[in-house]
Amino acid sequence: MKSLINSRLSGMMFLQYFIWGSWFVTAYPVLSLYGFGGNEIKWTYSAGPIAAILSPMFVGLIADRWFATQKVLASMHFLGGLAFLGAVIALQREVVDALQVNLFILLHMCCYMPTIALSNSLTLANVEDANQDFPRIRMFGGIGWIVAGIFISLLNVDTSIKSFYITIIASFIMALYSLTLPNTTPKIDDNKKSFKEFFGLDAFKLFRQWEFVVFSVGMVILFIPTQFYFQLGSKYLEAQGHENIAMLMSLGQISELCFILLLPFLLKRFSLRAIIISGAVAWCARYCFFIFGYKFNIPAADIAAILLHGICYDFCFIAGMLYIDKVTSNKIRSQAQGLFMMMTYGLGMMLGAQIAGFTELNNSLQSGNALNVDWAAIWTTPLVITVAVVLLLLLFFHPKFHRKASD
Repeated sequence: MKSLINSRLSGMMFLQYFIWGSWFVTAYPVLSLYGFGGNEIKWTYSAGPIAAILSPMFVGLIADRWFATQKVLASMHFLGGLAFLGAVIALQREVVDALQVNLFILLHMCCYMPTIALSNSLTLANVEDANQDFPRIRMFGGIGWIVAGIFISLLNVDTSIKSFYITIIASFIMALYSLTLPNTTPKIDDNKKSFKEFFGLDAFKLFRQWEFVVFSVGMVILFIPTQFYFQLGSKYLEAQGHENIAMLMSLGQISELCFILLLPFLLKRFSLRAIIISGAVAWCARYCFFIFGYKFNIPAADIAAILLHGICYDFCFIAGMLYIDKVTSNKIRSQAQGLFMMMTYGLGMMLGAQIAGFTELNNSLQSGNALNVDWAAIWTTPLVITVAVVLLLLLFFHPKFHRKASD
């Protein structure tokens, strides 16, 4: 029974991240074909962070208190597929309105972003051992992203709107599949909802814990350089002469897959604090590799930076979700995961999208028909930020798990 449930949850994680991976990396080259410039692309990549701020906690509240999680998951993916279809239709009009396209993408992300927290919450509610089972199940999310990138490159649609059709189809498949997942009902039966409960404010009680405050500040700041990687990584690799960008970027998810397999064993030997700090150090190393690769024109350094993604992502974000699980009660677990999403993929990446766009514009010089970009200066900004995060966590993050936050 355990293996069957874990297999079903693994399939959910595969589809969950296949959807995102099928368009996120290739959005820059695809949309540039329809007249999108730097300012428009900046807001395209801000759609996810804005959605992460607006929607996850409210949807988490619904799953915590009113409707079964798998039904909420199905509804959000179906609506997200319709929204992305709207974006594709808008792109095929004779005159493309970038604002309209970005609004449809924002609507899609408002539906998609809550499903990350919901899929995590649903998994944690149905596994026997979170430390051992969750990393293995979450590993299939990385596989989904990898398969999406390889699939797109093999079909040779890296720079074609056809890649967006894959996103739409995958969203509808995920909506149907979600209805087959284990029934995960609300944890409480209280019909009287306070103002705080209705807006998901219960999770903010976690800020009474000093360690949680430090953790939150560190994660928000860390996701600023995270957005540099996702927003500018494909453009940098293309400028450096690399080919098959979607497939190349998938090496990061292969690395993620490898390290998520190691995570259960590492959790037996090292503390969550040590693992999270190691992840932050890996972000520093990543941007050092990018700077080195650009300065000395060494493609291997760029590939090394991509391969560090496993440590960067798993040791910070996945370990961070496990930290959230340890300090929350069942009553607010989905809201707390939503809060974590809001802080990282929301506030952190929103700041990152704007700072990355500003940094790119201030280190780019148009010379005739050529655009000269100082990538070393661009990558130095996230490097400095990640060093600051490492120091913050080393000095002030000393979590204790003697109790879980209650209501």
